[in-house]
Order: sequence, then structure tokens, then C-alpha cells
Amino acid sequence: MIEYKRFISYLGDTQGPGIIRVILPYTIINSRNNIYANYDFNFNNDIAYIKNMNVIQFQRSCTEAQYEFIKKIKSTGKKIFYDIDDLITEVPEYNHAFDYYKKYHNVIKNILSIVDCIVCSTVELKKHFSKFNNTIVIQNRLIDLFWQQDLEKEFVENQRTKILWAGGSHHFSINNEEGDFSKEIIEYIEKTTNKYEWIFVGSLPLKLKNNKNITYYKWCHNYFDYIKLLKHIDADIGIALLQNNNFNKCKSNIKALEYVSLNIPGIYSKITPYNNMSLRVSTNEQFIDCLEKLHSNKDFYDRTRLKDRQTIINSCYWNENYINNYINNYLNFL
Repeated sequence: MIEYKRFISYLGDTQGPGIIRVILPYTIINSRNNIYANYDFNFNNDIAYIKNMNVIQFQRSCTEAQYEFIKKIKSTGKKIFYDIDDLITEVPEYNHAFDYYKKYHNVIKNILSIVDCIVCSTVELKKHFSKFNNTIVIQNRLIDLFWQQDLEKEFVENQRTKILWAGGSHHFSINNEEGDFSKEIIEYIEKTTNKYEWIFVGSLPLKLKNNKNITYYKWCHNYFDYIKLLKHIDADIGIALLQNNNFNKCKSNIKALEYVSLNIPGIYSKITPYNNMSLRVSTNEQFIDCLEKLHSNKDFYDRTRLKDRQTIINSCYWNENYINNYINNYLNFL
């Protein structure tokens, strides 16, 4: 008789981290003969149900009620994991979630201290959370079945180039202050809409909201619709600009994974998540220079695209080794 290892994860959301770090991984590991993995959005108070679980995980939990439930589970003697992919103890003020996480700051620290293991998405994040507890790193990856497409991309230099930015509203301030885009970059975008087709998916700076020369798509609540939309857009260049702060240093390289999967070069801020990418910028001038060169030089465009792909392709997608690593990171801790 097969002895099953049972996983339960209580989700923090059903989109980005929830689907990338739990929902899709659990779908994959359920294909293993001895794994039964499930997730829920509501806490199950049935202790008998909890006692049958080997791996019990909470994702991004931070309220008093969630803390009380975690303490209740802890009292059963079961080991508890806490999955997190953001430095929620140091959210920058321009982030729309700043007030929320500030309100629960002490509760979050209490939760981090009583769980048995914190599962981080990056090594940099682990550095910050290891002061609270045991930590392991499980990096974000994509599923090639959904993301990969034709590697033969035809790019024509000096035509109206499609520039893609995709992400959530937390990158931009809820007022007119700067978020991850500087005032100068926003002004540059406004002045170059004839030369470039600027495309924003999910959110955009407030100052660009009513600009009819900007292409904007609302956030896709269905993750698979998001993938289809990015493929449909057929962008030429991806950008990932981040302010240099601890919160952003702890982010994963998810944009690089997406842009490489879309077979386009990217321009990234010179910050930890993108240490290995070809074009990393720390000033507005460097960003503009890189963009101009990609736009006007097909050879440079192709070399950058291929170099980026070669750099991270082996850590881009789920494979057999990574599936085993994902499972064993949990089971080895029990």
C-alpha cells in the first residue's frame, strides 16, 4: 500500500504568488504516486483533518485571526511552513500595500517567529528572514508548456518598436509621487510615443493613465489569459525597472523569466534580481541608451536576446530535477 505524503497550503492570493508558487506546483507534484497536495482559501478548523497532513503551509498570512489559527495548528505538534516571495516587513511607502502591512507589522513578525520554516523565493529574501527562523529557498520558475513559443523572432530595426512592461499596481505610487519609474522616464515615454509603442499590462504610472498614445491592458485575473495576452502583444523589448531598495532587492527574476520565454531582450534595473542579465541600468541615461541601441541595431538586439536566453534558460522552467527539489525541500525538513 502506498504511503502518501499530504500537503495543504492556505493561499495568500489566487494570482501571482498563489498560482506560481502553490497552485501550479501542486498540480505538478500531484502526478507523483506518493504525493497528495491540496490548497484552500479558507482555514479548516478540523484538527483531525490537519493531523493527517505532513506539510502544512501558510502563504503571506498576516492578520490576527490568521496568527491565532497558526498558533492552534502549532499546538498539535505539526510543523508549519510559511511561504513568502516579498519582503513584507519593509514595504516601501509608494507601494499601495504599505499601510496594510504596516498595520500588521508586529503580527507578521510573530508569525515568522512561531512557524518552523520560512520558504523564500530568493536568496536575498532569505538573508532578511533568517533572523526570524529556519529558512529554505525555492525559486520561482515557469512551466514551459504554457510559456515557450517560436524562437525565430523577426525584428526590424528602426521601426515603431513595441516596448512591454507587465506587473501589478504596487510598482507605482497611488498618488503622483514616483514609484519604480522615475519622473524623467515617464516624461521620456510621453515624448517618444511616435517612435515606440509603449504597452503596459496590469498597471501604469498615474501620469500616463489618460494618455491615448499609450497602450494599456487591465490585469488578467486568469493567469493563463495573462500568458495568452503577452504572446498576443508580440512585444519587441521588455523592461523591468525597480527602485533600489531592500524590498525590490528581494524580488525574484520573474520578469526575466517571462521575457526570455517570450524570446525578447529586456532592459533591467541594476539590482539583485537581475544580476545575470545583459542590460542592467542604474540611471535614466543608461536606460535610454540601451533602448535606442536595441531599437536601431538588429545585431545588438539579437545578441542580447540570445545571451539572456542562454544565461537563464536552465533555471527558467520546471523539470524533473526541480520537481524533486521542490518536494524534498519540504520533506527533508520534517
